[in-house]
Amino acid sequence: MGKGSSYLTAVLAVACLGSSSAGAAGITLPLVAGQVKTVGTVTVDNNATSLIVTYNITAAGSCIESTHIYASKARPTKSSPGQFPFGHDGLGCVSGDSYVIPLSSLGAGIGTKLYIAVHAGVAGSTGGVVSGLADLILTINNVVNPIHMTVGNGPSDGRWPITITGAGALDGTYDGWCADPDNPFDFGTSYEANMSVSLTPPWSYVNYIANNFGVGDPSPSGGTYSVCDIQQGMHHFIKGYSFCTENANQTHIDEIIGSANANGAGFVPGCDELLAVFLDSVQEGIQDQLILMPVPCTPVLTHDTAWALNGPNAVTFKTGWGQYFEYTTHN
Repeated sequence: MGKGSSYLTAVLAVACLGSSSAGAAGITLPLVAGQVKTVGTVTVDNNATSLIVTYNITAAGSCIESTHIYASKARPTKSSPGQFPFGHDGLGCVSGDSYVIPLSSLGAGIGTKLYIAVHAGVAGSTGGVVSGLADLILTINNVVNPIHMTVGNGPSDGRWPITITGAGALDGTYDGWCADPDNPFDFGTSYEANMSVSLTPPWSYVNYIANNFGVGDPSPSGGTYSVCDIQQGMHHFIKGYSFCTENANQTHIDEIIGSANANGAGFVPGCDELLAVFLDSVQEGIQDQLILMPVPCTPVLTHDTAWALNGPNAVTFKTGWGQYFEYTTHN
């Protein structure tokens, strides 16, 4: 099957998995993965010129990665899906697939009995996730600098919203913070900046603060953390000083710095946490900024083999890997 994953295939008895349904639209069979789980349906039909096979995933969290079909007037002699005459590999993770096979290519017409086997390589979510931090960092490092940054004067969970452009898939507006207390900037003005990222100090401390202290979060000493409480905590590690004083509370600032000193040296943001990205202004005398990018999560998938089961006069392959069945083309 490929993809470096082990595929499991087995077939249960008809009594356990139900049977096909038939009508004017042909027959519809259950698509069964990993021996027991029905993940979707397969519909086999025909018109005057073609055999039509349609896959449809119905199980939440499941998808199709590849499909293979055997269709012939002769019974199959091999059960390996990779050797079937029709196949779609490298589908990614899709919810359906379809084939339109000319009857003439099968030497068939209306009223011809065909032997058909329908297979799919499917993936399903385990419910677990893995962090996409490494991929995010790789994407950032592949950005062609400089990009453009514009600081907005609007609502933000940070100090202000910052919009970046010229960074490809990373373009967007992010919660932003001042990374440079010494220089000014103008709201709404686009500045060139070089984007970079690091997980080592001082940025490990900044990442820790960004993920553990939010504006409006309650302090154990009373009250809530202000923008300048958090900004001063970040500046302490980036520059060693800060000029952000509005609603600043020294007790709160000391709490943030103390917690970061105790826990932030090796902090690495995980799945659904925030990564601090440095925006180094190209223009001298313009304030550097940092933005917080969410770390994506990637679902952990299992990979199984699925077969359309219990078609008319179904026969299980001698190896136990799947079934083929009879289908007679109709008007």
